[in-house]
Amino acid sequence: MATPGGSVELRRLPDTGDGPLRAWDAADELILEHLRASGVMGERWLIVNDLFGALAVALAEHRPQSWGDSFTSQQASAQNLDRNGVGASMVHFVSSIEVPEAPIDVVVMKVLRSRSPCSRISFGGCV
Repeated sequence: MATPGGSVELRRLPDTGDGPLRAWDAADELILEHLRASGVMGERWLIVNDLFGALAVALAEHRPQSWGDSFTSQQASAQNLDRNGVGASMVHFVSSIEVPEAPIDVVVMKVLRSRSPCSRISFGGCV
């Protein structure tokens, strides 16, 4: 995946080899591009619903917390951090039954389609 900070290698979990599914999607790319273009600043970052670590790998320099309800997503994120030479210690994983450490300056949240109140979300609202 190409990110504003460079190219990263990402894999889904379970890793099935050369399947057609990617470990990131257009939402990840749009989020990262928006963050770069807007120059968002902050010391304490929280990433919500990072499915395979695309956001965690790209934003690891901020030492974010990653909060979600999927153990598999946390494992995939940790593996992708290691795969890119970042190390899982750069991201603090928080399970959904825990409360992220406060205060938080920047929240990067990916709304999952399965949890969306409509079938498709655009920047103008539900479609």
